[in-house]
Amino acid sequence: MKKYQVRTLMALLAISTLLFSCTVKEPEPQVIEQQRYEYRFSIAETKAFLNDDGVFWEADDQVGLFIGGGGSAAADVDVTTTPKTIVFSTGQPVSPGTMVYAYYPFQAGNADVSAAKITIPAVQYGGSLSAMPMAGIPFSVSQGNGNSGTVHFLNLGSIIDFRIYSSKYSGEQIESVTLAVSAGANAISGEATLDLTAVNPADGSSLALNWSGGVASSVKLVQSGTVAANKDAAVAAGSMYMVVAPGTYSGTITIVTDGATYTFNFTDKEFEANGLKGFNMNLDNATRIPLALESVKMAEYLDYTDENPYDPDDYSISYVSQFSSTVSSTNRLDMPRPVTLTWASSQTGNMSVEVYYDAARTQAEPMAYAVFSTTANSVDVYNLIPNRHCYYTITADGTTVGSGDFYTSGHRRIINVAGSQYGNAYANNCRDFGGLETTDGRRIKYGKIFRGTNMDRTTQAQQDYIKQVMGVELDVDLRSNQVQTPSSDGSKMFNALGLGQIPVKDTTVYRGHTQETYSSISDLTNKSKMGATLTRILSAASNDIGIYIHCKVGADRTGFVCLMLEAILGVRQELCDVDYELTSFCAATGTIPLRERGNTSQTYYYYPLGIDRINQRPGATFQEKAIDYVVNVLGVPAVKISEFQNCMLEPAQ
Repeated sequence: MKKYQVRTLMALLAISTLLFSCTVKEPEPQVIEQQRYEYRFSIAETKAFLNDDGVFWEADDQVGLFIGGGGSAAADVDVTTTPKTIVFSTGQPVSPGTMVYAYYPFQAGNADVSAAKITIPAVQYGGSLSAMPMAGIPFSVSQGNGNSGTVHFLNLGSIIDFRIYSSKYSGEQIESVTLAVSAGANAISGEATLDLTAVNPADGSSLALNWSGGVASSVKLVQSGTVAANKDAAVAAGSMYMVVAPGTYSGTITIVTDGATYTFNFTDKEFEANGLKGFNMNLDNATRIPLALESVKMAEYLDYTDENPYDPDDYSISYVSQFSSTVSSTNRLDMPRPVTLTWASSQTGNMSVEVYYDAARTQAEPMAYAVFSTTANSVDVYNLIPNRHCYYTITADGTTVGSGDFYTSGHRRIINVAGSQYGNAYANNCRDFGGLETTDGRRIKYGKIFRGTNMDRTTQAQQDYIKQVMGVELDVDLRSNQVQTPSSDGSKMFNALGLGQIPVKDTTVYRGHTQETYSSISDLTNKSKMGATLTRILSAASNDIGIYIHCKVGADRTGFVCLMLEAILGVRQELCDVDYELTSFCAATGTIPLRERGNTSQTYYYYPLGIDRINQRPGATFQEKAIDYVVNVLGVPAVKISEFQNCMLEPAQ
């Protein structure tokens, strides 16, 4: 539908009479045809007459007509005539003076005048008024008098016109606007019952509308646009219309752009039927939460599995392929999104940024990896913890040029290892082991254990970041066949970080590079091997030693080890499944097969085999079974389990 800019809203009331015509066809021999009566009415040029602008009728539009309180008919809008007309036919003549009631859009299920259904969608698209339900003021049929009247329509909903702008964030691409009303309020979208026969032709405000059928407390408008630099530019750019049920509401408005989520609170705003309310949305004054720190597709997958959790008893279902199918060398789904910070003017000199998790700026985030723009008036900051209120200070040669605060959001802390390249051995598929929630509502601490691919071809700067910034002192290398130089495909063990070698069976040593070699499920379930690996990891974590766990890809052998660690900490089985599947968002080690829960079609799918090993053990919960397996099968001392839990879990809230 063609959309025009809207300034003010004018309610239109009209009583219309229209030309009546009757045609009779000559019956065919031996065939009796029912006589049809056809009625034509002129129709207002616009569906919703909004001052001198409007949304115009199109050829596929249909108007619903109720005739004299009995039955309904769909009247097609004929846009080829001048004026445009609506036409309906009936097998019974309509007597002069009979009242006819019209509504838009037509719905075939509206068979009874007293129960006509009008819907305001909870999700609306495209910036047109197609979601607006309308009713024509009832008019009477006048037979054969040659007059041509016009059917006018009155809006039953309320229109909101959003004008979105910002002096700080102009240019961001708008994706959606959501208006949500407070709990306990009437529904703001959904289905209403319209009794057209109760409408008073002389009073356009007497619309007999019952919104008790409404079921939603929010309306989401999905429409692309650009954040303007100021209000005038936002108005000039064209309006973003949302249709809501009339009422007085309090609640929130959420605007999502390609850079952040913005929220506003509002109180006791009245939305009138047949009314237009302009909302000037200055994003500078909103609560700004950057979009999830994961890549867009990974965030969508994590959102989806939050809303549609896996069934731990049904491994025939996996969702990951719906979201990870676009991963490629040019579409790095295993890399996080940055938070972009800006300041007033470009700077020269030695630029730096510090990020803190408290207003006093004492709790610094040492892992904040900053990439400054070439013009030095913005910086992309990676590797922050999701769902935190952050404070920052930006300096040029020691002089503060910018400061402020922002929020982060997301599910997992995905790591950009100092701009790690795409390739076989550049520390891709890297994420913080922390952040996962346990069955008792606690979360695993961030910054203690990391998992990813091998690091054989990392640069010196990347190795320094892993050791000095991430704090890694234990390199748990699960590959087989130690070599002195990195193999071309990352399959052979190589001490990339240059840490001291650890004797295989000496579990008292937990700083250095491990020499374990795992090449089969029997290796991974071997007491003398895996028992030592897990014991070493638990000891390192309990002594505040940073740990990096990897094999070649960071999927299967790494997945088996991390499954044991997650399970003994109390992570639910279905969340362990989600963590395993995140490797499907990385393709940096060649053509990585899709990692799906339950897929045991190839021998290196060790994770689902680990699930089987755990669930065969006694215990009332997945955690109890995992502890039994780790202690009684793999031989890890029970005291190490409790020490690991105490050091790795956040305090209960």
